[in-house]
Amino acid sequence: MEHELRWLRAHVIRCMEEAFGESPDLDGDGEPAFRQGTAALFVSCHDGGFPVVRVWAIAVTGLRSSPKLLREINEINARAMTAHVYYDAALVFVEQTLHAYGIDGQTLNQAVTAVTTVANDIGSLMAMTFGGDTPYPAEVEDVDARDEAA
Repeated sequence: MEHELRWLRAHVIRCMEEAFGESPDLDGDGEPAFRQGTAALFVSCHDGGFPVVRVWAIAVTGLRSSPKLLREINEINARAMTAHVYYDAALVFVEQTLHAYGIDGQTLNQAVTAVTTVANDIGSLMAMTFGGDTPYPAEVEDVDARDEAA
């Protein structure tokens, strides 16, 4: 089982290189982990009977559970197409799980895009509304440079 996970991690890294044109940063377990906007994104491999690749992000930190927060998460899940959102231990996660045998550059790109789009769409607003923080601050764009380009 561990041999299959090592192979799968190496395959995922190759697929990410194919999809994004560069090697991803790796965490202490040798799996991709990097910033995507205000979210912290991770790609991890698991074998719970059949191998899966979990593309997941932390969208918000430091939140207390409340009925209003959980209603908001439920409403987001009702609209989401491929990613799902959940609350656990003061964090809001966004996740998409893929069967390992279907992983290639395109499927991994789709999952990373879906997860980071949802995480970045909800992160700052949830942090402001419910009193948490995003893992990374929003990047402030240079308004003068944008105005000059227009």
